[in-house]
Amino acid sequence: MGPARFRQIAWFALASQVGIVVTGAAVRLTKSGLGCTDWPGCSDDRFVPEWGFHHWVEFGNRLLIIVLAVAAVAAVLGARRRRPYRRGLQSLGWVLAGGIFAQALIGAVLVKLELDPRLTVLHFVASVVLIVVAVLLVHRSAADGGLRGTSIIGLTPEQRPAAWPAPIRATVAALAVTVSVVIGTGTVVTGSGPHGGDARADRFGFELADVTRIHSSAMWVYLASLLALTLLVLRQPQHGGRGTAAVAALRPDVYALLALTAAQAVVGYLQYALGVPAALVALHVLGSAVLWSVAVALVLKVAIGAAPVAGVGAPTPADERRRQVLSTG
Repeated sequence: MGPARFRQIAWFALASQVGIVVTGAAVRLTKSGLGCTDWPGCSDDRFVPEWGFHHWVEFGNRLLIIVLAVAAVAAVLGARRRRPYRRGLQSLGWVLAGGIFAQALIGAVLVKLELDPRLTVLHFVASVVLIVVAVLLVHRSAADGGLRGTSIIGLTPEQRPAAWPAPIRATVAALAVTVSVVIGTGTVVTGSGPHGGDARADRFGFELADVTRIHSSAMWVYLASLLALTLLVLRQPQHGGRGTAAVAALRPDVYALLALTAAQAVVGYLQYALGVPAALVALHVLGSAVLWSVAVALVLKVAIGAAPVAGVGAPTPADERRRQVLSTG
């Protein structure tokens, strides 16, 4: 398998992780969280539910775990057959597979405890972590094989600097922290709002207005770090040395984050003003998953996108022996 084909598998794994976040939100927003009251079967006497909207919305979301499992298995097997072989890609595939199994267990306990909001938050946070793993898989899948690195898939060897400028590193670190706080406070808003997945579901005991203000304040702090990064990136010429070209190459990611952040702000304020309608909440959840993916990709570019020091990052003798064994069958 060539690098280009494996990259398609990595993108499929990322898309499936984003998709399961949205379908999970649909379960909650349609009040279908307890459409099935048992696990893994729908009820005590039926594995597959009888026809009913809430039953099949909830059970259908469970079935989508098959798609995630296929993506993880494809990543593991594809990494094994990929040439040139990279051991780290196969490890990431195994992490995805383990994370999917953990998500299934969390979902089972969530149903048993009748949608405890703390477990709902844990369910979402687990998806956030798995999106990080999937983005890392996409990022590293373009490390060789002549793949051009644009936006989320990393930098080409010619673009990678020996070291990123200190202001860029500091600002990207601040962005990583602030966007994580935005996602975290957003889960608290979700656990305090009217869409608990079922009328019987508990909610956090916070006033929705109060936690929304905290979430909104966190978003403005994140936006300040993003605007600071934008100014730093715009000051760099497109050409003029490896370091300046690398900083300029961050522009597509920064522009994408700016656009996504503006859209998320509009949707967020609209949903609050209109009484938190389910359709806008679903759109906000989708936007948060996509924004998180792009932000993680940007952080990865700066965190692990620098050119390796001579001798560092080269395949070890053990890697070479394994590659030879795999190439012979």
